[in-house]
Parts: sequence; structure tokens; C-alpha cells
Amino acid sequence: MMTTVFQKSKIALVLNSSVVTSNEEEAINHAMKHGPVQTYLCQKNEWTLDTFQLIDWKSFERYFKSIPMAKRI
Repeated sequence: MMTTVFQKSKIALVLNSSVVTSNEEEAINHAMKHGPVQTYLCQKNEWTLDTFQLIDWKSFERYFKSIPMAKRI
């Protein structure tokens, strides 16, 4: 299905065939938690869905952003 984006838009954030026009960070976080990333992380780490949902992702993000880029790998 094709998503319509305003013609004058140079860029658009489209998630699940919908254009995101506000709360972009929240929309991206939601998509990550409920999309392929969730499946990948659960399989890679042998987590159950319950384990995944116990993680405080906002705290993890704050911590992750606090460490130097070179040490994030």
C-alpha cells in the first residue's frame, strides 16, 4: 500500500504505512519495541516477551547516550 506524503516535503517519517507528524521519538520507540527489532533482540538474547517488556528502555537509552560512541560497540 502506498502512503501519501505532502508533495513539498523533503522527508517524511512513515511507520506502519502512516506518516508521523508529531511525537516522532515516541513513535520510533514504539515501533522498535513492537516490530522486528523486538523479535531480533528476543531471539538473539533468548528472551521471552515478558523479559523484553521488563526492560526500562528509556533508562537504557539515557545510559547508552551517556557513554562515548567508541565504547558503544
